[in-house]
Order: sequence, then C-alpha cells, then structure tokens
Amino acid sequence: MDRRDPVLAVDAAADDRFDGSRSISHLNLRSVLAVPMRFRGELLGAIYVDHRLRRGNFDDDDLTHVEEFAELAALAVAHARALDEVRQQAERLTAQHAQLTELVAAREAEVVGLRARVQDEPGDGGERHGIVGSTPAMQKVYRLVDRLADTDVPVVIYGESGTGKELVARAIHRGGIRRTGPFVAENCGAIPETLLESVLFGHAKGAFTGADRARIGLFEAAQGGTIFLDEVGEMSPGMQTKLLRVLQEGEVRRVGENASRPIDVRVIAASNRDLDQMVEQGKFRRDLYYRIHVVRVTLPPLRERPDDIALLLQHFLARRGGKLRVLPATVRALQGYAWPGHVRELGNLSLIHI
Repeated sequence: MDRRDPVLAVDAAADDRFDGSRSISHLNLRSVLAVPMRFRGELLGAIYVDHRLRRGNFDDDDLTHVEEFAELAALAVAHARALDEVRQQAERLTAQHAQLTELVAAREAEVVGLRARVQDEPGDGGERHGIVGSTPAMQKVYRLVDRLADTDVPVVIYGESGTGKELVARAIHRGGIRRTGPFVAENCGAIPETLLESVLFGHAKGAFTGADRARIGLFEAAQGGTIFLDEVGEMSPGMQTKLLRVLQEGEVRRVGENASRPIDVRVIAASNRDLDQMVEQGKFRRDLYYRIHVVRVTLPPLRERPDDIALLLQHFLARRGGKLRVLPATVRALQGYAWPGHVRELGNLSLIHI
C-alpha cells in the first residue's frame, strides 16, 4: 500500500521484507500474494491472498492473473463509488428542490399579500427609500441602502440606463450622516471633456473663452454633502487622473487658478459599464477604481423583476393623478416585454396613457 507495488513471497517466514511482523509467525504464513488496486492514479486498496501451509504456492502467472483481477476490481469499486455519489447528490437535490418549492410557495404568498396591501393602501405602492419594488432583488438593494446610509464610504452603483441609479444614490444620501448637506448629481458622459473639468471643479474669470466670471464647481457646491457622478466610466483618462488627485488630496483647484480649496464630500459613482473589466482592459485607472469602488450596489433590470411592474404602474398613475385600474391581463402583457428603457420607459408609458 505504501509503495504501490505488488508483493509475491515464496516463503514469508524466511522473507527479509517481513522481519519483525508478528502476523507472519502468529498465522504461520508461507505463501503471500498482494496486489494494489489503482484507478486513474488513485490507490483504492489492495487484493491479498495467502497460503499457510505450502511454500511457493503462487508464481508469476498467479501474480499476472491477480493484477488483471485488481484492475477489474478497482474499476468496480470506482464505479460503485460514483453511483453512491450520484445517489447522494440526487438526495441532496431532492431535498433542495423541496426547500425551493416551499420557498417559492412562500414568496408567491408574500407577493399576493403585497398586491392585496397595495390595493388596500394605494398611497404606499411598495415604496421604500423613494424606490418602488418588492421583489427579492429589490429587497437586497434596500438592505444595502440601509447599511450604507450610516457610513461615509464611497459607493459605485451598477445598472443599465433607466434602472434608477440616481434614486438609490439619493436614498443613501438622505439616510446618511450628510443628509442635511446638499446632494449634487451630474452625468459625466453627457458633458464634453473640455467642459467637464470646469463643471466639476469650477473656473476662474477669464480662464477660457466665455468665462466672463468665476464659477464654483459641483464639488464645491456639494460641500458637506454628497456628489453623485453618473456614468463615471465615460470619463477620459485625463479626467480620471484629475478626479483621482481631487479624491486623494481632498481639495480642488479651479481651472485657471493656482490655489486649492479643501472639500469635504461623499462620492457616489454610477456606471452602466463593468469597471472591473475596464480596469483589466486599461480603460479605467486602477488606483481611481480602488478609490471609488469600496462598496458595490447592483440594480436589477426591469426584465428580471417583472413582479414589480404592477406596483410601479400603480405608483406612476397615483403620482400623476391617474385613476385607471391596471387589469391583470395588462400586467401579464407588460411582463412579457423586455423593457430596454427599464423603469424610465415604464414611467413614460404610464404618462402617455393617463
């Protein structure tokens, strides 16, 4: 078993390999034959035979036969193990299926209860933190918002356009220690690179053509509060470098000025692109990524939470004064749509039909 080699002893009592072995003398062994059982390099055991009266009872032909049998035996053992593992896995899957069935039934009952509550309380609409949704994916978002509200760590919110990234950012701000400060939002992908630095950091009078007076930037405007940088992945490498300097030093320098001004703001960024992948591709600075990407919040697309569509419709209709009742058939039809514009598209649809 240790050497994984076969053993053939003509006279075990006189064999030097078994010196000091009590079983040889106690059992009065003479002929011994042992072959390891191996399957794909794994040692499964050994086949052992002996004769306690006759010396030289086994020869090389016997060794060959036992080795052939050991190969078949090892295959049988491995097959039996695999079958046993499959049976155990099937039992685990059956148990998990039963648990999932119970969980789905409980979730369905919860959804039914929520829908009934929405009908009884039209003003609630499943809304929390100013966000509408009651599916498990949104409950996870709510829990993250609750946890992040009492901290001051940088956050990156991921989600496709129209999923409500700014709503989540505002919810984090409203529940946090900076709630009394301003909340300033800007879409970094909607401003030309030549103007973005001035928008974020401000500029001095005469800094460039058209700068007829000095203006503060959004970072200064957000002093003591939160700045929300939407689509931060659209920033050019040069702007990424300037933003990193501001975050590292905690101060901004207006375009056209030499003096710096201290800032105290919380940064919440958002992106519809995978910043991890952009870092690996060299399109986003790794040091800036680690500066802003402390906690990640991922918003599910509307197509992945169709059970929220009825709640969202009721919310939009109630907010805009609509008195239409959404029929179940209408909800089912809307749930089958892909919603590339997500919640924003659904809101616009409800506006059209009021």
